[in-house]
Amino acid sequence: MAGLIPLRLAMQPLYVVAHSSPGRGLSPIKRTFLWRMAGLLLLTAALVVFTRHQVYVLIERWIHRLRTALDAIGQGRFEPPFARPSPVRELGAVETAINQMADALRRHRDDLHHLTHHDPLTGLPNRVLLRDRLEHTIQSCVRHQRYAALLLVDIDRFKHINDTFGHDGGDAVLRQAAQRLRQAVREQDTVARLGDDAFAVVLEDLPATAPQAASTAERLAHKVQTAMLQPYAWDDQQPPYYATASIGLTLFDGDSAHADAVLRQAEVALFRVKEEGRNGIRFFSDELQAIVRTRVHTEQGLREALQRGQLVAFLQSQCDADGRVLGAEVLLRWQHEDGTIRPPGAFIDVAEETGLIVPIGEWVLRDTCARLRRWSNDPRLQALSLSVNVSSRQFRERDFVERVLTILDETGAPPDHLTLEITESVVLGELEDTAQRLAPLRARGVQISLDDFGTGYASLAYLTALPLDELKIDQTFVREAGTRERDRTVVRAIVKLARTLGLRTVAEGVETDDQRRWLRDLGCERLQGYALGRPIPAAEWESMVPLV
Repeated sequence: MAGLIPLRLAMQPLYVVAHSSPGRGLSPIKRTFLWRMAGLLLLTAALVVFTRHQVYVLIERWIHRLRTALDAIGQGRFEPPFARPSPVRELGAVETAINQMADALRRHRDDLHHLTHHDPLTGLPNRVLLRDRLEHTIQSCVRHQRYAALLLVDIDRFKHINDTFGHDGGDAVLRQAAQRLRQAVREQDTVARLGDDAFAVVLEDLPATAPQAASTAERLAHKVQTAMLQPYAWDDQQPPYYATASIGLTLFDGDSAHADAVLRQAEVALFRVKEEGRNGIRFFSDELQAIVRTRVHTEQGLREALQRGQLVAFLQSQCDADGRVLGAEVLLRWQHEDGTIRPPGAFIDVAEETGLIVPIGEWVLRDTCARLRRWSNDPRLQALSLSVNVSSRQFRERDFVERVLTILDETGAPPDHLTLEITESVVLGELEDTAQRLAPLRARGVQISLDDFGTGYASLAYLTALPLDELKIDQTFVREAGTRERDRTVVRAIVKLARTLGLRTVAEGVETDDQRRWLRDLGCERLQGYALGRPIPAAEWESMVPLV
């Protein structure tokens, strides 16, 4: 009877309404039956969301009985099922179903808790649980006066694995990496996955002195790195894949430490490893924090500079060997509100890393094309060309070609007076795609230059497959050509190769008259460097063109 009490309480409002409302030709017992049946139907319907097959069967049974009763009422014959001794048995079945539902809810609650605190692919704790473990470790450090450490581990160039072997291959690498990390550390340590190719390891119960704790943490970090360097194999038909790992490491105790600060410190150290070329281990330090703080301020300042129009174009002349100006290269500067000028070396790396190089590059391109449009109406300037550097990240934007063509249309700039300078890093490994992306620009008349030629991994295949107009000899060869025969040989070979392929050459870094004369004798068509003019603001350069 205990199982009847909740049901009776749940149906009490319906019972009162049934006895207080006038019926339409129905006896009180019929009204009572119908209301109780409706109440049971509502109750069992509410249970559908939380229970399984047994309740579904029970609901169908009650619906069938309700329909049968309604049909009987319509035909003038009626025998309430409650008149038979069956309610206890039926309601007992409902009570059993409710208990089963409670068990299922407990299981679902446990499953939900696991899913919200663990990574479904590797089964490792996720960022939420890692933060909780970090807080617990910090409290433990306070109680026991010991140190702990946090390692952030990234699989280097993981995107290449996904691109080459698909996401199945990438998932297999992640699962193997998770297993290796578990095996490389101690039982009391926590291994977590933060997302994508990023893992974390909390090293607990380190020695009580900072030097000893740092030594132990570094030894375990090298053990982790060694484990991650082992080949990954997941398919008998594929050769093993070798990947490196970058590790950022920070040491902490319980004094003024909290989880978010510890994570930020490890991220700073990891960032430094990647900046230095990956595949290494780096401890966090105050000096690193200062570097990161500067980069954050630079990023914020760049965003404001874009909005406030603080980016300005400088021009550096490109001349023939006799000094006649043929055009210029556009060089970006950042002019602060106080008038100070920052060179590109102070902010371009941050722009590349944050993706700001894309809107910055588009601004430079639009400003250059607008300038060329104005020059087309000026007899002094209309024959000159301008060269613009295109970053690898900007070039790889899906709509880069369309943006360039749109800017040309909107500004009305003569396309054949615009030269886009790309580096070998843009081409590397993607020769066919690069050629296809350059083709519409070249067909429109835009000139294409291969910048810093000779410093990377360019091959003759690049020169023959790409729609190039110009090779730009890197300044390192030009600068050393006066003292090193090997560099002179390289410059001669590039000029001769370009002439054979029908490409013009531009020599950067020309700083002396001897270099200028020597390059003229080689047949280099364009020269650029301090010997021919320093970078100056565009408006000033335009006014000085006749004097160069």
